[in-house]
Amino acid sequence: MRRQFIRLLLSIVLIILCVLGFQVLFLFAFNVNLSNSWADEVLSEFATSIEDSIESFNNSEENSESVVNIMVQNSSERISGLIVRDGEGKFALSLGVSSRGTPVPQLGPMPPATAQYSKVYTTTYASSARFKASGESNAESAVYTIDGPKYVIEMNTVGEGPAQIVTGIDFRELEGTSAPQTVEYPATIKKKDIAGTVLVTMNGEPAAYIDVIAYNMDYYNPTKFVLFELFRAFSISIPIAIIISILLAYFVSKRNEKVVRQIQGALDQLSTGDYNVNIPATKVEEYEDITHSIYKLAKDLKRHGESRKEWIRNISHDLNTPVTSMNLLINGAEDGMFPIDKALIDAIKTENDTLKSRIASVTYYSYLMSPDVKCQKAEVQLINAADEILQAGTLRSKLEFSPELTVNADPALLSRALSEVVRNANTYSTPDTIPVWKAEKKGGRTYICIENEGSLPDPLPLFFEPWARGDASRTAGGSGLGLPIVYQIMELHGGSVSVMEKDGRVQVTLEFPDA
Repeated sequence: MRRQFIRLLLSIVLIILCVLGFQVLFLFAFNVNLSNSWADEVLSEFATSIEDSIESFNNSEENSESVVNIMVQNSSERISGLIVRDGEGKFALSLGVSSRGTPVPQLGPMPPATAQYSKVYTTTYASSARFKASGESNAESAVYTIDGPKYVIEMNTVGEGPAQIVTGIDFRELEGTSAPQTVEYPATIKKKDIAGTVLVTMNGEPAAYIDVIAYNMDYYNPTKFVLFELFRAFSISIPIAIIISILLAYFVSKRNEKVVRQIQGALDQLSTGDYNVNIPATKVEEYEDITHSIYKLAKDLKRHGESRKEWIRNISHDLNTPVTSMNLLINGAEDGMFPIDKALIDAIKTENDTLKSRIASVTYYSYLMSPDVKCQKAEVQLINAADEILQAGTLRSKLEFSPELTVNADPALLSRALSEVVRNANTYSTPDTIPVWKAEKKGGRTYICIENEGSLPDPLPLFFEPWARGDASRTAGGSGLGLPIVYQIMELHGGSVSVMEKDGRVQVTLEFPDA
């Protein structure tokens, strides 16, 4: 019970952990994919928003400073700040915070023009600014090589200074790949923080570069919330899953224990020789199959037990009969009832030969059932095997097959099988009939059929069980091992043997595979 419980528990826990593992793996892959595309999505979303805003831009009323206003107002929550660089690509102004939410200081003393713009931006967005310019300056710097601009805002203006009037503005994506740029940023900014750059041109000349800073995906509040909730869900679900696993393993093992003990009891009962086993029905398909197998085993063991007893009785009878006959003859000779002459000696010799033949049959049958016997197959001319059998004794048979026919078999085993069938046919044939021997090749197999006149009893005896006799159709005695020996030989060849009645004739058919 304990081992089964542990196995079930470990199996259920392993299944649950695999499911959770796949979920974690899926979330990890999703997170990596999102992380790789995060900056591009942020910049693409930003560009779409700017493009929509520029289409409604009032050319006649706004000046050049409004371009920063457009970018600030259209920055999504995923954008943490902007870095403005002048037309030469040098740092001019930082608005907002870094990807981790750290304020971005100004880099060094600002030129008068930049200071003026900074004042304008800071004043303009003081009350509702998405980004604010930091008052800290003279910060440590870091130099990076970043990708060139991906988008451009093209402005056509008239006038000079802050009074410049925008007469035309356009936003578009740059074709091809822009040349990388070497930039100097405050050390708070890292290269990976830059989602992309927007180039601002004025009358065809570069006027500014605006670098977009995207929040780090893990720092972005909605993402942090989702990840935290997922972590909390896993923290709660894993203990619950383990508790459920323990309960499931306990109840399943408890139920299985009952069935297993019943099966174990039935097997113990079989081991003692009691074959009347009774196992209660179960709804578990696997245990139901095992139960059917045990019932079949009990039936087979009972049958084999009865067969074994029958074998012992038959062996005792078959071997005791000639011994008893010899004892009667010898005792009769001692008592003077039978004269000691050639007839008496021939009678004793006949009984001795019968005993010797039956002992040899039992020995040969036991040999065929041992693992030591080997089947060495070869192409054998069937006519040669038939001549050898028929010339060795008084067996009769009429051959009706082609002399060129061959069979793939062990020569010695083939000869023994054929002689047993022919002897059986001669024994149970009427004096005025001769058994017929037919053979043919068909479908990659060789069929040898030996038939004689007669009929089979009803019900049919177990021809291939030792000492079984078809007394209704075969009236003479015998050891009962002829067809069982044939059956074992055909098993060794991977073939088969069958007995049937057709049109008043009994047919014994041997089937040999050609390969």
